[in-house]
Amino acid sequence: MEYTLGNYGHDANKGDRYKSFSPGTASSLVKHCKRLDTMNQWHLRQSYTGHTVQIPTSTFIERHATLPRLTDKESHELITSVTRRLWGKHLDDNGWRKTKIVDNKTEDAIFANLAPIADAIWMACCTWDKKKHKLGEATCRMECNPRQRTHSGVVGMAGAHFILTNSTTLEPRPPSHRTDIADKAGGGECKKDISERAQNENQLVGGVARILHNDPARRFVIAFTIEGVEMRFWYFSRSHIAVSEAFDYHTNPEDFIRFIIFMTFADVIDLGYDPTLIRIRDEDDKIQYVFNVGGKSYRTIRSLDDSSARDVVTRATRVWAARECDPITKQFLSEHEVALKDFWPYTGAQGEKAIQDEIYSALRVLDKKIQAGVPLEEIGLNIHPDDSMTIEEYAKPFFMEILADEVVHFTREGVVYDDSAPAPDPYDEEFSYAAFPKQASALQGTVPGTTRSRHVRGKTPPKDAVPDRIHAHQGRTHRRIVFKDCCMTLYDVANNCIVYTEAMLDLLEGLNCLRLAGFVHRDISPGNCLVLNTSGGIQVKISDLEYARRYDVDSSQLAPLTGTPGFMAVEYQKRRHRFLPDDNGPKTPPPQFQALSFRNLKARALPDTPLLPDELDTRAPKWFRFNFLHDVESVLWLYCWLLFNTIPKSIEGSVSTEDLNRLVDYKELLFRPSLVPTNERFSFVAQQAEYRTARGVLDPIYTQVPYGASLIKGLKVFEDLVGFYSTVEASEPIATTASFMWGRKEFLPDFYLQLQIRFMKVLQGLRASKEDMTTVTLQPPSGVKRPAEEPPAFVEGDCRSAKRPRTEASIKAKASRSKDPLACVKGRKPARQGKKKL
Repeated sequence: MEYTLGNYGHDANKGDRYKSFSPGTASSLVKHCKRLDTMNQWHLRQSYTGHTVQIPTSTFIERHATLPRLTDKESHELITSVTRRLWGKHLDDNGWRKTKIVDNKTEDAIFANLAPIADAIWMACCTWDKKKHKLGEATCRMECNPRQRTHSGVVGMAGAHFILTNSTTLEPRPPSHRTDIADKAGGGECKKDISERAQNENQLVGGVARILHNDPARRFVIAFTIEGVEMRFWYFSRSHIAVSEAFDYHTNPEDFIRFIIFMTFADVIDLGYDPTLIRIRDEDDKIQYVFNVGGKSYRTIRSLDDSSARDVVTRATRVWAARECDPITKQFLSEHEVALKDFWPYTGAQGEKAIQDEIYSALRVLDKKIQAGVPLEEIGLNIHPDDSMTIEEYAKPFFMEILADEVVHFTREGVVYDDSAPAPDPYDEEFSYAAFPKQASALQGTVPGTTRSRHVRGKTPPKDAVPDRIHAHQGRTHRRIVFKDCCMTLYDVANNCIVYTEAMLDLLEGLNCLRLAGFVHRDISPGNCLVLNTSGGIQVKISDLEYARRYDVDSSQLAPLTGTPGFMAVEYQKRRHRFLPDDNGPKTPPPQFQALSFRNLKARALPDTPLLPDELDTRAPKWFRFNFLHDVESVLWLYCWLLFNTIPKSIEGSVSTEDLNRLVDYKELLFRPSLVPTNERFSFVAQQAEYRTARGVLDPIYTQVPYGASLIKGLKVFEDLVGFYSTVEASEPIATTASFMWGRKEFLPDFYLQLQIRFMKVLQGLRASKEDMTTVTLQPPSGVKRPAEEPPAFVEGDCRSAKRPRTEASIKAKASRSKDPLACVKGRKPARQGKKKL
């Protein structure tokens, strides 16, 4: 029986970028190899700058490969004994006899002898251990099957593998010639010549990334590489990658022997497995998982999201739909589905439930002030949102209810340990991969304690330099959260423009509640805005509060950026306030709505409100503070994303290739996964000329449907936003301990109400139309080359940003600097529409 990735906790209906292929023709094999190489290069690029350190071999062994249950003296005795027993048959004065590089032997034939050597080391250890009784039973055994694939179709490391002796494979077992990916504890890549080091590193990083992605029970992976006679050890965790200095494993066989002994006899916890996760097979013959969170057991049903677990150094967020089950029988105890989230935040980061409790506590303080007779205007309200309940009760539906939030811990020999991925030593040397020039890293420096890099004066970075992102290493802690409700994301409802637009109302109201509590979210994106179907209609909830913090708490000007680049506020990306007052004085504030609340907004029909003057000042202050309007701008980018990422289904076949090309290219200019905004994105927020350009892209498509004008008119919210920015930034900032900030009273509740009015008018236009308002995801023409293998970058606390190869991106970058932002599509040959989604 052939198994799919769905057997490993993934949704088989969604497919996966690591799925197997059906070997039929030579061309299909070539395409698959090219696709695999592209993925390996992408993983290598993500692991390059600031994520990998190089340490001495002795330090690597001390940190990551200490011989189990042995003292230093016993370890020395064991290595000496094993070396003596291998001498003659396997070892001589020139090193390992069977792995010497010979021109007339292939790479596979030479390094296939590593397995017999590992077996000989194992037997020598057993002989030594007969009297000591220290090592115990072997945990792994090496196999060298470079052409073997796992039965899931996942291509991991293609050289040597350390296979668990006690298989975790569930019945029915895979074919005898296939190995379950969960049984591959580690491995390595081997090449005959040192000139192939770049390819070796490429394959190793890509293979480990696929193992970590497809096996949720993996905390870290230990591996090795050999190029010619040089050997290196590797450690891959969610916090960093460590590689040992290269050594000649022929002239220094002791370190090689020590590594083999560790991989053979180490405990599964030392090999990187999660002892708290249990694998079971469900009724549909798919692998599911059982977690224990908050004293209860939950059994997964299907995978909801695991996209961020594709990289090595990342939060590795995975979300499942799950139900409570019996801890013994694993049978379901409830029909109610919950959402279970498994991830690796930074060590010391506050838990989401703790942050949520602080928000509710701040709202309770407001309730007490209202009861004490404090005027509503002093606490940031024009009118009480609902007299029948407290502000805390009113705000709770806009956030996810958390049942449990805890750090993963396991017990070992009677001691309880928190599961974590420690940071490397701050003095460890940064490692440069062979695929990237050493000078690319040397041209960059790092401001201590920050994530912003600087270029050395007098030197110009090479054209193909890696992304400008050097990180301060931080440890990570393994956490799990259980949410009461299992919801859809905004991505899932993008095919219904009415539901999607209604979601904007709830999102703005939820952010208004955060404003009342004095918190900023800092990570508004479609994946963090969840839609729950209730008996009274849809309810949108704001999730992922890990990066939320109090607005009045000082933070470093160079603190790590958080959020998804395509939905970040432009000011936040630029790290400067761009709507400062000019010499003519402050701007006129927007009109006030003294008796309007969100609850009665839908029952009121209000006239258009006057817009503020579109006056900008390019002068940048010497400080920057993330504020409430930056969260609001993220919501507006969510709405903008709907228009540029979907098209009405009723006109799907009638949109011309030229119009579709323009929409695809302009969308990529606005939502490029980069921390540096394009000129189009920067101008879109404030300049009327750019707004007219956007209208020129959207009008040919949306004017074909009756409700299209209403959707496009919704982009007027950006003009309102400019007025809000100008009003706030015209006020006098308040000095704080380390910076400046604008007072919370400057952020009026009218800002949120005026935007809600805009969206209500869009909804009125949509509901007045009787046309089919279903949308479909934008499909680029098949003749247009797109970097489909590169997943969208998610920027978390470590400021990860993706840099595409210098192909399509380079052309568009040049076009963005030209007078015509769509110059990149001029002269393109007509191409027929494809069926592959962007």
